[in-house]
Amino acid sequence: MNGGSSRTYLPDNLIATLSNVFPIPFFGIQMVERGKSYEGSPPSAPSGEGQRRLALVIGNSAYPSAPLKNPRNDAELIAAKLRTVYPAFDVMVACDVGREAMENAIDTFEAKLRDSDVALLFFAGHGLQVKGTNYLIPVDADIRQESHLRRRAVSLTEILDIMGSVRTSTLVFLDACRENPFARSLLAGLPDNERSRSFTRSGLAEVRAPSGTFIAFATAPDNIAQDGYGPNSPFTAALTKYMTTPGISIYDVMTDVSRDVRSVTGNRQQPWLQSNLQEHFRFCELPTAPKEAVPSPPPKPKGEVTRQQAPEAEEQRRTAEPDIKAAARARRRLEAVVWASLAQSPNATSLRDFLDEFADGPHAAEAKSMLTKLEYRAEEARRVEQSRQREAARWELLLLQPDALSLHRFIDEFADGEHVEEAKSMYTKLTGRVARKSGISNTEGWQNWTELAVEARDPEGRQRGEAEKWAKLASLKREAHEAEEHQRDETEKLAKLTEPERDAESGGFWKRVSIAVQIGSLLLFALFLLHALSRY
Repeated sequence: MNGGSSRTYLPDNLIATLSNVFPIPFFGIQMVERGKSYEGSPPSAPSGEGQRRLALVIGNSAYPSAPLKNPRNDAELIAAKLRTVYPAFDVMVACDVGREAMENAIDTFEAKLRDSDVALLFFAGHGLQVKGTNYLIPVDADIRQESHLRRRAVSLTEILDIMGSVRTSTLVFLDACRENPFARSLLAGLPDNERSRSFTRSGLAEVRAPSGTFIAFATAPDNIAQDGYGPNSPFTAALTKYMTTPGISIYDVMTDVSRDVRSVTGNRQQPWLQSNLQEHFRFCELPTAPKEAVPSPPPKPKGEVTRQQAPEAEEQRRTAEPDIKAAARARRRLEAVVWASLAQSPNATSLRDFLDEFADGPHAAEAKSMLTKLEYRAEEARRVEQSRQREAARWELLLLQPDALSLHRFIDEFADGEHVEEAKSMYTKLTGRVARKSGISNTEGWQNWTELAVEARDPEGRQRGEAEKWAKLASLKREAHEAEEHQRDETEKLAKLTEPERDAESGGFWKRVSIAVQIGSLLLFALFLLHALSRY
Protein backbone atom coordinates (compact mmCIF):
# COMPACT_ATOMS: atom_id res chain seq x y z
CA MET A 1 0.00 0.00 0.00
CA ASN A 2 1.09 3.55 -0.63
CA GLY A 3 1.43 5.96 2.19
CA GLY A 4 -1.64 8.13 1.51
CA SER A 5 -4.05 5.36 0.51
CA SER A 6 -6.66 3.61 2.63
CA ARG A 7 -7.26 0.91 0.01
CA THR A 8 -6.72 -2.75 0.96
CA TYR A 9 -6.18 -5.42 -1.68
CA LEU A 10 -6.86 -9.14 -1.66
CA PRO A 11 -4.50 -11.52 -3.46
CA ASP A 12 -5.52 -11.94 -7.08
CA ASN A 13 -5.75 -15.72 -6.92
CA LEU A 14 -8.04 -15.52 -3.85
CA ILE A 15 -10.43 -13.07 -5.55
CA ALA A 16 -10.52 -15.17 -8.72
CA THR A 17 -11.02 -18.42 -6.80
CA LEU A 18 -13.82 -17.09 -4.59
CA SER A 19 -15.57 -15.37 -7.47
CA ASN A 20 -15.70 -18.72 -9.26
CA VAL A 21 -16.54 -20.75 -6.16
CA PHE A 22 -19.33 -18.40 -5.10
CA PRO A 23 -21.24 -17.18 -8.20
CA ILE A 24 -23.43 -14.98 -6.00
CA PRO A 25 -25.15 -11.78 -7.03
CA PHE A 26 -23.92 -8.42 -5.83
CA PHE A 27 -25.93 -7.54 -2.73
CA GLY A 28 -24.13 -4.20 -2.51
CA ILE A 29 -21.09 -6.04 -1.06
CA GLN A 30 -17.67 -4.47 -1.38
CA MET A 31 -15.21 -7.28 -2.01
CA VAL A 32 -12.30 -4.88 -1.37
CA GLU A 33 -12.20 -1.53 0.42
CA ARG A 34 -12.53 1.48 -1.82
CA GLY A 35 -9.95 4.25 -1.55
CA LYS A 36 -10.17 7.79 -2.80
CA SER A 37 -6.91 7.83 -4.74
CA TYR A 38 -3.54 6.17 -5.04
CA GLU A 39 -0.48 6.39 -7.22
CA GLY A 40 0.71 3.57 -9.41
CA SER A 41 -0.57 -0.02 -9.47
CA PRO A 42 -1.08 -2.20 -6.39
CA PRO A 43 1.73 -4.67 -5.81
CA SER A 44 -0.47 -7.73 -6.44
CA ALA A 45 -2.03 -6.43 -9.68
CA PRO A 46 0.05 -6.63 -12.85
CA SER A 47 -0.13 -3.49 -14.91
CA GLY A 48 -2.45 -3.48 -17.95
CA GLU A 49 -0.15 -1.21 -19.88
CA GLY A 50 0.91 -2.81 -23.14
CA GLN A 51 -2.07 -5.16 -23.20
CA ARG A 52 -3.63 -5.77 -26.60
CA ARG A 53 -7.38 -5.52 -26.07
CA LEU A 54 -10.09 -6.57 -28.53
CA ALA A 55 -13.87 -6.11 -28.19
CA LEU A 56 -16.89 -7.28 -30.20
CA VAL A 57 -20.00 -5.21 -29.47
CA ILE A 58 -23.38 -6.34 -30.84
CA GLY A 59 -26.65 -4.45 -30.41
CA ASN A 60 -29.83 -5.81 -32.00
CA SER A 61 -32.96 -3.64 -31.79
CA ALA A 62 -34.78 -4.02 -35.14
CA TYR A 63 -36.57 -7.34 -34.57
CA PRO A 64 -39.57 -7.38 -36.94
CA SER A 65 -41.93 -9.08 -34.50
CA ALA A 66 -40.57 -7.69 -31.22
CA PRO A 67 -38.45 -4.54 -31.65
CA LEU A 68 -36.42 -3.17 -28.74
CA LYS A 69 -35.69 0.45 -28.05
CA ASN A 70 -32.25 0.48 -26.44
CA PRO A 71 -29.84 -2.28 -27.62
CA ARG A 72 -28.45 -0.29 -30.57
CA ASN A 73 -27.91 2.76 -28.33
CA ASP A 74 -26.32 0.52 -25.70
CA ALA A 75 -23.87 -0.98 -28.20
CA GLU A 76 -22.81 2.41 -29.55
CA LEU A 77 -22.32 3.81 -26.02
CA ILE A 78 -20.27 0.81 -24.87
CA ALA A 79 -18.10 0.97 -28.00
CA ALA A 80 -17.37 4.67 -27.42
CA LYS A 81 -16.41 4.08 -23.78
CA LEU A 82 -14.13 1.13 -24.62
CA ARG A 83 -12.21 3.35 -27.04
CA THR A 84 -11.56 5.94 -24.31
CA VAL A 85 -10.26 3.66 -21.52
CA TYR A 86 -6.53 3.14 -21.02
CA PRO A 87 -5.28 1.00 -22.67
CA ALA A 88 -7.98 1.36 -25.28
CA PHE A 89 -9.84 -1.53 -26.90
CA ASP A 90 -9.82 -2.31 -30.61
CA VAL A 91 -13.61 -2.27 -30.98
CA MET A 92 -15.73 -4.06 -33.60
CA VAL A 93 -19.38 -2.92 -33.67
CA ALA A 94 -22.28 -4.81 -35.26
CA CYS A 95 -25.80 -3.37 -34.93
CA ASP A 96 -29.11 -4.85 -36.11
CA VAL A 97 -27.40 -7.82 -37.76
CA GLY A 98 -28.95 -10.99 -39.13
CA ARG A 99 -27.54 -14.48 -38.73
CA GLU A 100 -25.07 -14.26 -41.63
CA ALA A 101 -23.72 -10.83 -40.67
CA MET A 102 -23.48 -11.88 -37.03
CA GLU A 103 -21.46 -14.98 -37.93
CA ASN A 104 -19.16 -12.91 -40.18
CA ALA A 105 -18.49 -10.52 -37.30
CA ILE A 106 -17.70 -13.46 -35.00
CA ASP A 107 -15.34 -14.96 -37.60
CA THR A 108 -13.45 -11.67 -37.92
CA PHE A 109 -13.34 -11.41 -34.14
CA GLU A 110 -11.91 -14.94 -33.90
CA ALA A 111 -9.19 -14.15 -36.47
CA LYS A 112 -8.00 -11.14 -34.41
CA LEU A 113 -8.02 -13.03 -31.10
CA ARG A 114 -4.68 -14.69 -31.85
CA ASP A 115 -2.88 -11.37 -31.31
CA SER A 116 -4.91 -10.24 -28.28
CA ASP A 117 -4.33 -10.44 -24.54
CA VAL A 118 -7.86 -9.42 -23.47
CA ALA A 119 -11.10 -10.20 -25.34
CA LEU A 120 -14.49 -8.65 -24.56
CA LEU A 121 -17.96 -9.50 -25.88
CA PHE A 122 -20.97 -7.25 -25.27
CA PHE A 123 -24.40 -8.30 -26.53
CA ALA A 124 -27.65 -6.38 -26.16
CA GLY A 125 -30.86 -7.70 -27.66
CA HIS A 126 -33.05 -10.77 -27.39
CA GLY A 127 -31.59 -13.89 -25.78
CA LEU A 128 -33.20 -17.26 -25.18
CA GLN A 129 -32.45 -20.31 -23.06
CA VAL A 130 -33.66 -23.78 -24.04
CA LYS A 131 -32.79 -26.84 -21.95
CA GLY A 132 -30.12 -24.86 -20.10
CA THR A 133 -28.35 -23.60 -23.26
CA ASN A 134 -28.25 -19.85 -24.02
CA TYR A 135 -28.77 -18.50 -27.54
CA LEU A 136 -28.25 -14.95 -28.87
CA ILE A 137 -30.94 -14.05 -31.40
CA PRO A 138 -30.18 -12.25 -34.71
CA VAL A 139 -32.77 -9.77 -35.99
CA ASP A 140 -33.84 -12.04 -38.88
CA ALA A 141 -34.39 -15.17 -36.78
CA ASP A 142 -37.71 -16.99 -37.23
CA ILE A 143 -37.73 -19.61 -34.50
CA ARG A 144 -40.75 -21.90 -34.25
CA GLN A 145 -39.22 -25.21 -33.20
CA GLU A 146 -36.13 -26.43 -31.41
CA SER A 147 -34.21 -27.42 -34.55
CA HIS A 148 -34.39 -23.80 -35.75
CA LEU A 149 -32.15 -22.69 -32.88
CA ARG A 150 -29.02 -24.38 -34.26
CA ARG A 151 -29.54 -22.90 -37.74
CA ARG A 152 -31.00 -19.47 -36.95
CA ALA A 153 -29.53 -18.43 -33.57
CA VAL A 154 -26.00 -18.23 -32.16
CA SER A 155 -24.99 -20.38 -29.19
CA LEU A 156 -23.26 -18.52 -26.36
CA THR A 157 -21.31 -21.70 -25.55
CA GLU A 158 -19.72 -21.69 -29.01
CA ILE A 159 -18.64 -18.05 -28.62
CA LEU A 160 -17.09 -18.81 -25.21
CA ASP A 161 -15.16 -21.70 -26.77
CA ILE A 162 -13.83 -19.35 -29.47
CA MET A 163 -12.78 -16.75 -26.89
CA GLY A 164 -11.00 -19.39 -24.80
CA SER A 165 -7.85 -19.01 -26.91
CA VAL A 166 -7.06 -15.61 -25.35
CA ARG A 167 -3.92 -15.71 -23.20
CA THR A 168 -5.03 -13.51 -20.29
CA SER A 169 -8.68 -12.56 -19.74
CA THR A 170 -12.05 -13.10 -21.42
CA LEU A 171 -14.87 -10.69 -20.50
CA VAL A 172 -18.53 -11.21 -21.45
CA PHE A 173 -21.38 -8.76 -20.75
CA LEU A 174 -24.93 -9.87 -21.61
CA ASP A 175 -27.79 -7.38 -21.56
CA ALA A 176 -30.06 -9.94 -23.25
CA CYS A 177 -32.51 -11.13 -20.61
CA ARG A 178 -35.59 -9.19 -21.73
CA GLU A 179 -39.16 -10.50 -22.07
CA ASN A 180 -38.82 -12.74 -25.09
CA PRO A 181 -41.49 -13.47 -27.74
CA PHE A 182 -39.30 -16.17 -29.31
CA ALA A 183 -39.85 -18.43 -26.29
CA ARG A 184 -43.63 -18.07 -26.68
CA SER A 185 -43.55 -18.86 -30.40
CA LEU A 186 -41.26 -21.81 -29.76
CA LEU A 187 -43.66 -23.21 -27.15
CA ALA A 188 -46.63 -22.63 -29.43
CA GLY A 189 -45.05 -24.84 -32.08
CA LEU A 190 -44.48 -27.75 -29.71
CA PRO A 191 -46.88 -30.71 -29.21
CA ASP A 192 -48.89 -30.74 -26.01
CA ASN A 193 -46.77 -33.40 -24.32
CA GLU A 194 -43.60 -31.34 -24.91
CA ARG A 195 -45.19 -28.04 -23.98
CA SER A 196 -46.08 -29.26 -20.51
CA ARG A 197 -42.44 -29.83 -19.60
CA SER A 198 -39.93 -27.15 -18.55
CA PHE A 199 -38.72 -26.68 -22.13
CA THR A 200 -37.94 -22.96 -22.07
CA ARG A 201 -37.58 -20.53 -19.19
CA SER A 202 -37.45 -16.77 -18.82
CA GLY A 203 -34.19 -14.88 -19.13
CA LEU A 204 -30.83 -16.61 -19.61
CA ALA A 205 -29.49 -19.73 -17.90
CA GLU A 206 -26.59 -19.78 -15.48
CA VAL A 207 -23.23 -20.41 -17.17
CA ARG A 208 -20.20 -22.01 -15.58
CA ALA A 209 -17.34 -19.59 -16.27
CA PRO A 210 -14.35 -21.29 -17.96
CA SER A 211 -10.85 -20.59 -16.69
CA GLY A 212 -9.80 -16.98 -17.24
CA THR A 213 -13.38 -15.86 -17.96
CA PHE A 214 -15.57 -13.16 -16.41
CA ILE A 215 -19.31 -13.23 -17.25
CA ALA A 216 -21.75 -10.50 -16.17
CA PHE A 217 -25.51 -10.78 -16.72
CA ALA A 218 -27.83 -7.79 -16.62
CA THR A 219 -29.99 -9.72 -14.15
CA ALA A 220 -30.03 -13.00 -12.24
CA PRO A 221 -30.47 -16.32 -14.11
CA ASP A 222 -34.04 -17.15 -15.19
CA ASN A 223 -35.11 -13.52 -14.60
CA ILE A 224 -36.02 -10.71 -16.99
CA ALA A 225 -34.10 -7.45 -17.37
CA GLN A 226 -35.79 -4.14 -18.13
CA ASP A 227 -35.21 -2.24 -21.35
CA GLY A 228 -35.37 1.07 -19.47
CA TYR A 229 -37.19 4.34 -20.04
CA GLY A 230 -34.21 6.41 -21.17
CA PRO A 231 -31.96 6.02 -24.22
CA ASN A 232 -30.05 3.16 -22.54
CA SER A 233 -30.89 0.16 -20.39
CA PRO A 234 -30.25 0.45 -16.62
CA PHE A 235 -27.41 -2.08 -16.81
CA THR A 236 -25.56 -0.45 -19.70
CA ALA A 237 -26.03 3.05 -18.30
CA ALA A 238 -24.48 2.03 -14.98
CA LEU A 239 -21.67 0.01 -16.60
CA THR A 240 -20.54 2.87 -18.84
CA LYS A 241 -20.75 5.25 -15.87
CA TYR A 242 -18.16 3.38 -13.79
CA MET A 243 -15.96 1.47 -16.25
CA THR A 244 -13.93 4.56 -17.17
CA THR A 245 -12.99 5.35 -13.54
CA PRO A 246 -9.19 5.03 -13.41
CA GLY A 247 -7.62 2.42 -11.17
CA ILE A 248 -10.65 0.46 -9.89
CA SER A 249 -10.96 -3.28 -10.48
CA ILE A 250 -13.71 -4.91 -12.51
CA TYR A 251 -15.23 -6.24 -9.27
CA ASP A 252 -15.54 -2.70 -7.88
CA VAL A 253 -17.13 -1.61 -11.15
CA MET A 254 -19.76 -4.36 -10.92
CA THR A 255 -20.48 -3.58 -7.28
CA ASP A 256 -21.30 0.02 -8.23
CA VAL A 257 -23.27 -1.16 -11.27
CA SER A 258 -25.35 -3.50 -9.13
CA ARG A 259 -26.13 -0.76 -6.63
CA ASP A 260 -27.28 1.66 -9.34
CA VAL A 261 -29.37 -0.94 -11.21
CA ARG A 262 -31.17 -2.05 -8.05
CA SER A 263 -31.84 1.57 -7.14
CA VAL A 264 -33.25 2.47 -10.57
CA THR A 265 -35.42 -0.67 -10.86
CA GLY A 266 -36.66 -0.73 -7.28
CA ASN A 267 -34.75 -4.00 -6.57
CA ARG A 268 -36.65 -5.79 -9.36
CA GLN A 269 -33.43 -6.33 -11.33
CA GLN A 270 -30.13 -7.47 -9.89
CA PRO A 271 -26.99 -8.01 -12.01
CA TRP A 272 -25.34 -11.41 -11.68
CA LEU A 273 -21.64 -12.25 -11.90
CA GLN A 274 -19.69 -15.45 -12.49
CA SER A 275 -15.94 -15.18 -12.63
CA ASN A 276 -12.92 -17.42 -12.96
CA LEU A 277 -10.34 -14.75 -13.80
CA GLN A 278 -6.73 -15.73 -13.32
CA GLU A 279 -5.40 -12.15 -13.57
CA HIS A 280 -6.46 -8.88 -11.99
CA PHE A 281 -8.26 -6.63 -14.48
CA ARG A 282 -9.12 -2.95 -14.57
CA PHE A 283 -10.88 -1.25 -17.48
CA CYS A 284 -8.88 1.93 -17.04
CA GLU A 285 -5.32 1.70 -15.75
CA LEU A 286 -3.39 4.51 -14.12
CA PRO A 287 -0.33 5.36 -16.22
CA THR A 288 2.84 4.98 -14.19
CA ALA A 289 5.64 7.53 -14.24
CA PRO A 290 8.94 6.34 -15.69
CA LYS A 291 11.37 5.26 -13.02
CA GLU A 292 14.55 7.34 -12.64
CA ALA A 293 17.77 5.48 -13.03
CA VAL A 294 19.40 4.90 -9.65
CA PRO A 295 23.18 4.46 -9.67
CA SER A 296 24.21 1.08 -8.33
CA PRO A 297 26.26 1.19 -5.10
CA PRO A 298 29.91 0.26 -5.24
CA PRO A 299 30.74 -3.38 -4.50
CA LYS A 300 31.35 -4.17 -0.85
CA PRO A 301 33.91 -6.50 0.61
CA LYS A 302 32.76 -10.03 1.33
CA GLY A 303 33.14 -9.71 5.07
CA GLU A 304 30.98 -6.56 5.22
CA VAL A 305 28.27 -8.21 3.13
CA THR A 306 28.20 -11.13 5.55
CA ARG A 307 27.83 -8.81 8.55
CA GLN A 308 24.87 -7.03 6.90
CA GLN A 309 22.93 -10.17 5.95
CA ALA A 310 21.14 -10.48 9.32
CA PRO A 311 19.96 -6.82 9.52
CA GLU A 312 18.76 -6.95 5.93
CA ALA A 313 16.79 -10.14 6.56
CA GLU A 314 15.24 -8.60 9.66
CA GLU A 315 14.33 -5.50 7.68
CA GLN A 316 12.69 -7.62 4.99
CA ARG A 317 10.72 -9.49 7.63
CA ARG A 318 9.49 -6.27 9.23
CA THR A 319 8.55 -4.90 5.82
CA ALA A 320 6.62 -8.02 4.78
CA GLU A 321 4.81 -8.51 8.13
CA PRO A 322 2.26 -5.69 7.66
CA ASP A 323 1.35 -7.02 4.21
CA ILE A 324 0.82 -10.52 5.60
CA LYS A 325 -1.37 -9.22 8.41
CA ALA A 326 -3.33 -7.03 5.99
CA ALA A 327 -3.95 -10.01 3.72
CA ALA A 328 -5.15 -12.08 6.70
CA ARG A 329 -7.52 -9.31 7.80
CA ALA A 330 -8.81 -8.96 4.24
CA ARG A 331 -9.42 -12.72 4.07
CA ARG A 332 -11.37 -12.63 7.34
CA ARG A 333 -13.47 -9.72 6.07
CA LEU A 334 -14.14 -11.53 2.82
CA GLU A 335 -15.15 -14.67 4.70
CA ALA A 336 -17.59 -12.62 6.79
CA VAL A 337 -19.06 -11.01 3.67
CA VAL A 338 -19.53 -14.33 1.87
CA TRP A 339 -21.00 -15.95 4.98
CA ALA A 340 -23.49 -13.10 5.44
CA SER A 341 -24.70 -13.68 1.88
CA LEU A 342 -24.92 -17.46 2.35
CA ALA A 343 -26.79 -17.14 5.64
CA GLN A 344 -29.55 -15.18 3.87
CA SER A 345 -30.08 -17.75 1.09
CA PRO A 346 -28.19 -20.97 1.89
CA ASN A 347 -27.81 -23.82 -0.57
CA ALA A 348 -25.86 -27.06 -0.29
CA THR A 349 -23.47 -26.44 -3.20
CA SER A 350 -22.35 -23.01 -2.00
CA LEU A 351 -21.96 -24.27 1.57
CA ARG A 352 -19.70 -27.11 0.41
CA ASP A 353 -17.59 -24.64 -1.56
CA PHE A 354 -17.47 -22.32 1.44
CA LEU A 355 -16.18 -25.15 3.67
CA ASP A 356 -13.56 -26.08 1.09
CA GLU A 357 -12.25 -22.51 1.05
CA PHE A 358 -12.68 -21.60 4.75
CA ALA A 359 -12.37 -24.98 6.49
CA ASP A 360 -10.66 -23.42 9.54
CA GLY A 361 -12.70 -20.21 9.66
CA PRO A 362 -14.92 -19.06 12.54
CA HIS A 363 -18.09 -19.92 10.59
CA ALA A 364 -17.04 -23.46 9.57
CA ALA A 365 -18.95 -25.24 12.36
CA GLU A 366 -22.13 -23.30 11.65
CA ALA A 367 -21.76 -23.97 7.93
CA LYS A 368 -21.37 -27.72 8.58
CA SER A 369 -24.49 -27.75 10.74
CA MET A 370 -26.48 -25.83 8.13
CA LEU A 371 -25.23 -28.14 5.37
CA THR A 372 -26.25 -31.23 7.37
CA LYS A 373 -29.77 -29.86 7.84
CA LEU A 374 -30.10 -28.98 4.16
CA GLU A 375 -28.90 -32.42 3.07
CA TYR A 376 -31.33 -34.11 5.49
CA ARG A 377 -34.23 -32.00 4.22
CA ALA A 378 -33.27 -32.70 0.62
CA GLU A 379 -33.10 -36.45 1.28
CA GLU A 380 -36.43 -36.40 3.14
CA ALA A 381 -38.05 -34.44 0.31
CA ARG A 382 -36.63 -36.92 -2.19
CA ARG A 383 -38.07 -39.88 -0.28
CA VAL A 384 -41.47 -38.22 0.04
CA GLU A 385 -41.53 -37.42 -3.66
CA GLN A 386 -40.52 -40.96 -4.61
CA SER A 387 -43.26 -42.38 -2.35
CA ARG A 388 -45.81 -40.00 -3.86
CA GLN A 389 -44.83 -40.98 -7.41
CA ARG A 390 -44.92 -44.70 -6.53
CA GLU A 391 -48.35 -44.30 -4.93
CA ALA A 392 -49.70 -42.42 -7.96
CA ALA A 393 -48.43 -45.10 -10.35
CA ARG A 394 -49.89 -47.95 -8.26
CA TRP A 395 -53.21 -46.13 -7.95
CA GLU A 396 -53.49 -45.65 -11.71
CA LEU A 397 -52.96 -49.41 -12.19
CA LEU A 398 -55.56 -50.21 -9.54
CA LEU A 399 -58.10 -48.00 -11.27
CA LEU A 400 -57.57 -49.93 -14.50
CA GLN A 401 -57.99 -53.38 -12.91
CA PRO A 402 -59.07 -53.25 -9.25
CA ASP A 403 -59.02 -56.37 -7.07
CA ALA A 404 -59.42 -56.73 -3.33
CA LEU A 405 -56.00 -58.19 -2.55
CA SER A 406 -54.14 -55.44 -4.41
CA LEU A 407 -56.27 -52.83 -2.64
CA HIS A 408 -55.42 -54.44 0.70
CA ARG A 409 -51.71 -54.21 -0.07
CA PHE A 410 -52.08 -50.61 -1.28
CA ILE A 411 -53.75 -49.62 2.01
CA ASP A 412 -51.00 -51.30 4.04
CA GLU A 413 -48.14 -49.70 2.10
CA PHE A 414 -49.58 -46.18 1.75
CA ALA A 415 -51.43 -45.81 5.04
CA ASP A 416 -50.98 -42.03 4.99
CA GLY A 417 -51.18 -41.61 1.22
CA GLU A 418 -53.30 -39.30 -0.86
CA HIS A 419 -55.57 -42.07 -2.23
CA VAL A 420 -55.87 -44.32 0.83
CA GLU A 421 -59.45 -43.26 1.68
CA GLU A 422 -60.59 -43.96 -1.87
CA ALA A 423 -58.84 -47.33 -1.71
CA LYS A 424 -60.62 -48.23 1.55
CA SER A 425 -63.98 -47.28 0.09
CA MET A 426 -63.35 -49.34 -3.06
CA TYR A 427 -62.09 -52.25 -0.94
CA THR A 428 -65.26 -52.25 1.19
CA LYS A 429 -67.49 -52.23 -1.88
CA LEU A 430 -65.54 -55.00 -3.58
CA THR A 431 -65.37 -57.34 -0.56
CA GLY A 432 -69.06 -56.78 0.17
CA ARG A 433 -70.00 -57.89 -3.37
CA VAL A 434 -67.84 -61.02 -3.16
CA ALA A 435 -69.21 -61.85 0.31
CA ARG A 436 -72.81 -61.82 -0.91
CA LYS A 437 -71.98 -64.26 -3.71
CA SER A 438 -70.36 -66.76 -1.33
CA GLY A 439 -73.12 -66.46 1.32
CA ILE A 440 -70.74 -65.28 4.04
CA SER A 441 -71.42 -62.23 6.20
CA ASN A 442 -69.50 -59.00 5.62
CA THR A 443 -67.57 -59.38 8.87
CA GLU A 444 -66.52 -62.93 8.03
CA GLY A 445 -65.68 -61.79 4.51
CA TRP A 446 -63.28 -59.14 5.86
CA GLN A 447 -61.61 -61.77 8.08
CA ASN A 448 -61.35 -64.20 5.15
CA TRP A 449 -59.72 -61.50 3.03
CA THR A 450 -57.27 -60.79 5.83
CA GLU A 451 -56.35 -64.49 6.02
CA LEU A 452 -56.05 -64.58 2.26
CA ALA A 453 -53.72 -61.56 2.23
CA VAL A 454 -51.36 -63.47 4.54
CA GLU A 455 -51.60 -66.86 2.83
CA ALA A 456 -51.58 -65.71 -0.79
CA ARG A 457 -48.75 -63.16 -0.50
CA ASP A 458 -45.69 -64.30 -2.45
CA PRO A 459 -42.47 -62.43 -3.36
CA GLU A 460 -43.47 -61.72 -6.95
CA GLY A 461 -47.15 -61.04 -6.25
CA ARG A 462 -48.50 -63.12 -9.16
CA GLN A 463 -52.14 -62.27 -9.67
CA ARG A 464 -52.96 -65.70 -11.09
CA GLY A 465 -51.67 -67.57 -8.04
CA GLU A 466 -53.47 -65.19 -5.73
CA ALA A 467 -56.75 -65.68 -7.60
CA GLU A 468 -56.43 -69.50 -7.47
CA LYS A 469 -55.74 -69.49 -3.77
CA TRP A 470 -58.70 -67.25 -3.15
CA ALA A 471 -60.96 -69.47 -5.27
CA LYS A 472 -59.83 -72.54 -3.32
CA LEU A 473 -60.44 -70.83 0.01
CA ALA A 474 -63.85 -69.61 -1.09
CA SER A 475 -64.78 -73.14 -2.29
CA LEU A 476 -63.82 -74.69 1.04
CA LYS A 477 -65.84 -72.06 2.86
CA ARG A 478 -68.85 -72.78 0.68
CA GLU A 479 -68.58 -76.57 1.19
CA ALA A 480 -68.33 -76.15 4.96
CA HIS A 481 -71.26 -73.80 4.90
CA GLU A 482 -73.39 -76.23 2.84
CA ALA A 483 -72.54 -79.17 5.15
CA GLU A 484 -73.43 -77.05 8.15
CA GLU A 485 -76.72 -76.07 6.52
CA HIS A 486 -77.58 -79.73 5.72
CA GLN A 487 -76.85 -80.86 9.28
CA ARG A 488 -78.92 -77.99 10.60
CA ASP A 489 -81.84 -78.97 8.31
CA GLU A 490 -81.74 -82.64 9.46
CA THR A 491 -81.63 -81.61 13.10
CA GLU A 492 -84.55 -79.23 12.66
CA LYS A 493 -86.56 -81.89 10.76
CA LEU A 494 -86.07 -84.45 13.54
CA ALA A 495 -86.94 -81.88 16.17
CA LYS A 496 -90.30 -81.23 14.47
CA LEU A 497 -91.50 -84.93 14.77
CA THR A 498 -93.97 -85.85 17.63
CA GLU A 499 -93.15 -88.45 20.28
CA PRO A 500 -95.42 -91.22 18.80
CA GLU A 501 -93.96 -90.58 15.37
CA ARG A 502 -90.47 -90.93 16.71
CA ASP A 503 -91.50 -94.17 18.56
CA ALA A 504 -93.25 -95.54 15.49
CA GLU A 505 -90.30 -94.77 13.32
CA SER A 506 -88.03 -96.38 15.89
CA GLY A 507 -90.34 -99.60 16.22
CA GLY A 508 -90.61 -100.12 12.48
CA PHE A 509 -86.87 -100.18 12.30
CA TRP A 510 -86.50 -102.99 14.84
CA LYS A 511 -89.31 -104.97 13.19
CA ARG A 512 -87.41 -104.91 9.91
CA VAL A 513 -84.31 -106.06 11.73
CA SER A 514 -86.17 -109.01 13.29
CA ILE A 515 -87.57 -110.15 9.95
CA ALA A 516 -84.13 -110.00 8.41
CA VAL A 517 -82.71 -112.17 11.22
CA GLN A 518 -85.48 -114.75 10.82
CA ILE A 519 -84.94 -114.97 7.07
CA GLY A 520 -81.25 -115.46 7.63
CA SER A 521 -81.88 -118.26 10.13
CA LEU A 522 -84.18 -120.11 7.70
CA LEU A 523 -81.57 -119.88 4.97
CA LEU A 524 -78.92 -121.36 7.26
CA PHE A 525 -81.26 -124.22 8.28
CA ALA A 526 -81.98 -124.98 4.62
CA LEU A 527 -78.30 -125.17 3.83
CA PHE A 528 -77.73 -127.56 6.75
CA LEU A 529 -80.47 -129.91 5.52
CA LEU A 530 -79.04 -129.95 1.99
CA HIS A 531 -75.62 -130.85 3.35
CA ALA A 532 -76.99 -133.65 5.48
CA LEU A 533 -79.01 -135.20 2.60
CA SER A 534 -75.97 -135.08 0.33
CA ARG A 535 -74.12 -137.44 2.73
CA TYR A 536 -76.79 -140.16 2.56
